[in-house]
Amino acid sequence: MVDAPASMRTLAADRRFTRLRPAGGGVEFQVFEATAPDGSKVVLRTPVGGRFVSTPNDRHVDTRSLLRWEYAVTGHLDRLGFPVATPRELVLGQPDVLVSDFVTDDGHGADQVALGALLLRLHHSPPPPVPPVAAHGLPAAYLLPRRIADRFAGLATFVAALPAAPPVERLTAVLASRPAGRIVHLDVRAPNLRCTGGAVRGLLDWSNALIGDPAMELGRLAEYALLPENGFDYEAVLAGYREPVPVDSAAFWIYRLDAAVMLALLFNSEPSLAELGPRAVDRLREVHLRLSRELSRRAGPQRRPLSCARLDSSFEGGRAPRRRPLRCPSPQPQVDQRPVCSSDGLASWLQPRSTAAWTGARKRGISAAVQQGVDAFPAPR
Repeated sequence: MVDAPASMRTLAADRRFTRLRPAGGGVEFQVFEATAPDGSKVVLRTPVGGRFVSTPNDRHVDTRSLLRWEYAVTGHLDRLGFPVATPRELVLGQPDVLVSDFVTDDGHGADQVALGALLLRLHHSPPPPVPPVAAHGLPAAYLLPRRIADRFAGLATFVAALPAAPPVERLTAVLASRPAGRIVHLDVRAPNLRCTGGAVRGLLDWSNALIGDPAMELGRLAEYALLPENGFDYEAVLAGYREPVPVDSAAFWIYRLDAAVMLALLFNSEPSLAELGPRAVDRLREVHLRLSRELSRRAGPQRRPLSCARLDSSFEGGRAPRRRPLRCPSPQPQVDQRPVCSSDGLASWLQPRSTAAWTGARKRGISAAVQQGVDAFPAPR
């Protein structure tokens, strides 16, 4: 009990816990192991510092809210038979502590195919009745583009010459059409998996969890799998998942960008992880480039606007080319009627204001400047 703070020693004594000792921790929480009066082992999870903490990736984190969420989501999943650290008690005070069952681990890691099947089971489980804290009250399709932009801005204080974050509105439009309503863990990696005989006995630490698209989980896992210490065979996990994953879609690469910028900011802001920083930034640039290509492909080829010279040659002799008739839209509002092209051929063609001329110009998709001149004439009725 020498390494435990006085507040933890007092809480353990009040509950007659013995053999209190440190068992790990992270940026926001530290974990202690102890033995309950009935001889069973428990873990005690408590904030590293005060109630509110701030990191480059997550500003203004309320650790009490995270412990409440962890207590709710693990209780919900435990009742469904999903492997988690079963919660016993949530103590709110000084300090806040979540007491849960200790989950054994044999040190041999998870069977990767079985892990994929377990994630599929998670994604088909009903979500808990309370919203995840990490969502900040937003649907995932709106949250991710905004936090990507925020983290790009944060990373720019550590790294020069970063590419610009993709436009928030563009990413939101892509994600809005994706499935939603599924619980995703978003921090599946070796330190958060307790396993025996290859089977996962407990999936720990639900602080990052969201309700959204299951592909979000697989996108983040793809980036985690690039780090050997996370202990993944990504192809084996996908084989166990046994449902199609849109690995070449723009949405999937948005999910990978969300993971890549988070890792780049973590590795460049934490001195103990500084050696991983440059490679993480290189990876971020790779993912950014791939996403840009997918977004361009999604937008489709852009039509080259017609110049006045090309339009003159198209309508040589003052006649519009023969086209299949189009349905004319309703009359356009009057706009500036100043001449937009001095070509006699164009002027002689526009003068009659015929239906053929008006509809022919519409269908050819002429440039904005020339279209302005066409719109100056009312559509024939």
